[in-house]
Amino acid sequence: MKVLVIGTGNMGSAFVKQLSTAGHEVSVTARDTSKAATLAAQYPGVKAVTSASAAEGNDLVILATGYADAVTALQSVGNLQGKVVVDITNPLTADYMGLTLGHNTSASEEIAKAIPEAYVVKAFNTLFAQVLAQGATLADDSKAT
Repeated sequence: MKVLVIGTGNMGSAFVKQLSTAGHEVSVTARDTSKAATLAAQYPGVKAVTSASAAEGNDLVILATGYADAVTALQSVGNLQGKVVVDITNPLTADYMGLTLGHNTSASEEIAKAIPEAYVVKAFNTLFAQVLAQGATLADDSKAT
């Protein structure tokens, strides 16, 4: 599968690692293109791409930005027509004590309104980056015994 990861923070980096390790074709983009290039260089086959046409040719888009930057980031990657966008954001206040959206809507609903041509799926927003980065524990893994 061809996957675009938007964002190079802890979660974006963990997704790039796990998806590339699993054999997917991964592209990564970020506001800071040097960060995308540095991350891509860590994993064979991963490409750093500029945001203007980053979505082109990808089957799946992982949105790994902060919620406040989500819509701008998605609108910068080009045509999302028919793409599945996985929203991992949490619309939390700076002190993590409340929601920036209140209780009448959700982050994914607001993102879906901004990109109606895409299919928005909410997932992974309760997963810690460290857990994602370490990968799965398999039944025959030493941790399982």
